[in-house]
Amino acid sequence: MAIYAIGDVQGCYTPLMRLIEKIKFDPSKDKLWFVGDLVNRGKNSLEVLKFVYSLKESAITVLGNHDIRLLASYFKLKKPNDTLKPIFKDPMKNELLEWLRNRPLLHFSEDFLISHAGVYPFWDLKTAIKRAKEVEFLLQSDLAKEFLKFYYKNDIKQDKKTSNNLERASFALKAFTMMRFLQKDGELDFDLKIHPKNNFNSSLIPWFKLDKGLIKQTKVFGHWAALGLYRDLKVIAIDTGCVWGKNLTALKLQKEPQFSQIKCEQGITP
Repeated sequence: MAIYAIGDVQGCYTPLMRLIEKIKFDPSKDKLWFVGDLVNRGKNSLEVLKFVYSLKESAITVLGNHDIRLLASYFKLKKPNDTLKPIFKDPMKNELLEWLRNRPLLHFSEDFLISHAGVYPFWDLKTAIKRAKEVEFLLQSDLAKEFLKFYYKNDIKQDKKTSNNLERASFALKAFTMMRFLQKDGELDFDLKIHPKNNFNSSLIPWFKLDKGLIKQTKVFGHWAALGLYRDLKVIAIDTGCVWGKNLTALKLQKEPQFSQIKCEQGITP
């Protein structure tokens, strides 16, 4: 059995199919771990969503920020972007979106962990699991619309000790799906999206450079297209900008990880 982590697809169905063929994925014995952002921007979000849904137990996908945006549209809190509108016209709409809202924020094995943007560097695994479960409970419950409404209205950037479950879960959702740079005190920054080598603001640090080694698993994440393919001692970034005309990446999760890529010629203009 082989396990492959797949970078941000964002509606790029044809490159995904080519990548699946290249790695010779066999759903009867192999697994795909998607790092989130299945949808949006690309032209075929509906087709991507249906494909991953059809894989059933052969695929795990964690939620990304664009997936959350789709759920907000499902609850009529946001207007769907043009690339998401076909989902709402499809007969499988409710089935697909109910499936999506039941996806996790975090998935891990003994050696690897996936989440969309990474794991807040001040959390150990027990805390990360607890925070993910709190968010998942809200998204999967009758409180989902109330939670997402609160989430989009309140820009919570720090992990403050609070008994308010909406505040705590809002920060966790931001960290799991939106995180790139942090202040040294752990405050999230959502404005800077560039490659770290181009960052001249010494007060902002890539989240993985603040990693305290509290989690033993290698953290595999997407979300940061400007970072591209990046590997450090305990992190691997695999959002290689397919939707921008760059590459879609599969990472074979094993002792010495192997990368496979497909060129995505039909990118959109940033």
